[in-house]
Amino acid sequence: MNDLGEIALYLPDLPPGGAERTLLRLGKALIARGHRVVLVVDRAEGTLLPAVAEHGLTLESLEAPRTVAAIPRLTRWLKRRRPAILLSAVTFANLVALMAGRLARVPTRIVVSEHTVASQHAADHSNWQYRLVPFLSRKLYPKAAAVVAVAQGVADDLVTMTGMASDQIQVITNPVVTPEYPQRAAAAVDHPWLSDGGGAPVIVTAGRLVSVKDFPTMIRALGLLREQCPARLIIMGEGEDLEDLKALRHTLGLDESVDFAGFHPDPLPFYARADLVAVSSLFEGFGLTLVESMAVGTPVVSVDCPVGPREILQNGRYGPLTPVGDANALAQAMSEVLDAPLDSETLKASTANYTVEAVTDAYESLFATVVSEG
Repeated sequence: MNDLGEIALYLPDLPPGGAERTLLRLGKALIARGHRVVLVVDRAEGTLLPAVAEHGLTLESLEAPRTVAAIPRLTRWLKRRRPAILLSAVTFANLVALMAGRLARVPTRIVVSEHTVASQHAADHSNWQYRLVPFLSRKLYPKAAAVVAVAQGVADDLVTMTGMASDQIQVITNPVVTPEYPQRAAAAVDHPWLSDGGGAPVIVTAGRLVSVKDFPTMIRALGLLREQCPARLIIMGEGEDLEDLKALRHTLGLDESVDFAGFHPDPLPFYARADLVAVSSLFEGFGLTLVESMAVGTPVVSVDCPVGPREILQNGRYGPLTPVGDANALAQAMSEVLDAPLDSETLKASTANYTVEAVTDAYESLFATVVSEG
C-alpha cells in the first residue's frame, strides 16, 4: 500500500465502548502496516485511556469541555496538522468533524463512521442536542469524503435519515478478531463462578449499565431459567442503572445468582469460560459482544433487536434470536442452547469476516480511494 499521508482518528473521549475499541484496534493495525496515525480526542479521559499507548498510538487532546466547544478547537487543529485523512466515529463526533473540516478549508478528507442506529439513538433522548441529529446529519453527512456503516442495518438507517443513496454508504464491519485472541481468552479470570469447574451453568452478558441494554429483561430471564436449572448470571460493565438493577435483583430473590462484575479491560477470558453469552439490548449498532464470544467458541443467544444481531447470527443460524423485551422467550432460548450448544469450531469459523486483517484491508482501500479523489 502506498503512503496515504497522516491518518487522524477522532473521538470525543475514551469510554469502554465498541466504537472506541474499534478505532484503537484499527489504529494499531494501520501503524503495523507502516502508516502514520494520530488519535485526537476532545478530552483525554475515559476507561480506555491507558489502551492508547498500549496500541502504539500518539494522543492529542483538544481539551474541549463539551461537544460544541470542540468545533473551533478541531478546526484549528486541522489547520495546523493538516492530516490527509480524518476518520471519526460516534455520531456527534462525526458532525463535529464535518463542520470543522468545512471551516478549516484544508485538503483533509473527512471520513465518518456510524456505529449505531443514529435515528433511534436520537429519538430515545429528550436532550435538545439529540433532536438536532437528524437535521444536521441530512445537511452534513453527504459532504463527507466517505460514509461508513458498521452493519447493513446501520447503513439502511442512514439512508432513511440522511436521504443519501445506498451506494454512497459503505459497509465495513468492526475489526474484532485479532491474532492474540487465543492467548487473551486463556488469561486467568478472577471470578469464583468461572473457576469452580463443574458448577452450575454461568451466563455472561456485558455492556454499559444503561436503559438501552435492557438488563432488567436479562435478569428476569435468569430468574425464569432458574426454575429449570441452577444457572447464574454475570453482568459486566458500569453505568447509571447499577443501583436500580441491584434493586431488581433483590426483588426477584436473585442476590446469590446475579453478580455485577464491573468493568474489565478485556472481557474475552470471561466469554471463553462462560457456558453461554447473552444479549438483551433494545438496539445495537453492531453487536460486538456476540462476535467476541463466537470468536472464542462460546455459544450465544440474542434478542432480535436492530440492527447487528440478526446479521451476525445470520438469521439465527449461529444462535437463537428472541423478541425484544420478552424475558420468557429469552429464558427458553438460553435453556435450549445450554442443553444443546453449537460446536465451538463452527462458531469460531463464523467470525472470519470480522478479523482485524480483513477490516484493515477494507479501510486501506477506502482511504486510498478518497485520497486519490481529493
